[in-house]
Amino acid sequence: MRRFALRKTIRSIDLAAELGAEVYVAWGGREGAESGAAKDVRVALDRFREAFDLLGDYVTEQGYDLKFAIEPKPNEPRGDILLPTVGHALAFINTLERPELVGVDPEVGHEQMAGLNFPYGIAQALWRKKLFHIDLNGQTGIKYDQDLRFGAGDLRSAFWLVDLLGSAGYEGPRAALRLQAAAHRGLRRWHPGGQSCTGRRLSGHAQCLRSAGSSGGSVTGPGMTARPTPSRAQPTMQSSQ
Repeated sequence: MRRFALRKTIRSIDLAAELGAEVYVAWGGREGAESGAAKDVRVALDRFREAFDLLGDYVTEQGYDLKFAIEPKPNEPRGDILLPTVGHALAFINTLERPELVGVDPEVGHEQMAGLNFPYGIAQALWRKKLFHIDLNGQTGIKYDQDLRFGAGDLRSAFWLVDLLGSAGYEGPRAALRLQAAAHRGLRRWHPGGQSCTGRRLSGHAQCLRSAGSSGGSVTGPGMTARPTPSRAQPTMQSSQ
């Protein structure tokens, strides 16, 4: 069964390379259990490591310019998932034969489901030069995975995250739910296009965002490219490779 799963993964890697992908995101949502007696977690991690080592060898042998990004999540759909947080994933990566090929793809909601400070996790990933991808959405604390718009649930954390990514000069890929915030917050949109508010301190971000909102303009994340603003305020997914 594990060999069959690896064969399917290799086929999808071939397709990703053919399409010019640079980052292959791996979310191990099924890699966990509902009961502490269900499996030996140490053996499961050994098998997880074996799989990443094999895939790293394959990518290298094929000459693909492709890296892997582990997306941590504490639970859902399993009761408990292996590599539940950024810290767990970073520690796991250090055990691989080709750690330079593997980084992390943190998601705002997933880290906050575990009650953690998302910008701190991102700072550690940046410090280790392992932030290969990032997913921007929203979450209101420790509960089910809500997948709210970026900034919803914890607006202050979102500000600090933008400040961190801007000051660190992060230009890698990211996936973001377009932010359609309430007018009383002074925010209008977080989407590819329009005025840039990156590389500022928190107060500068706030002033820039309010200015863009009051003028009907747009606010971009670091490295995002300009696109026309849609006529309807519908939550959509935008990704930049």
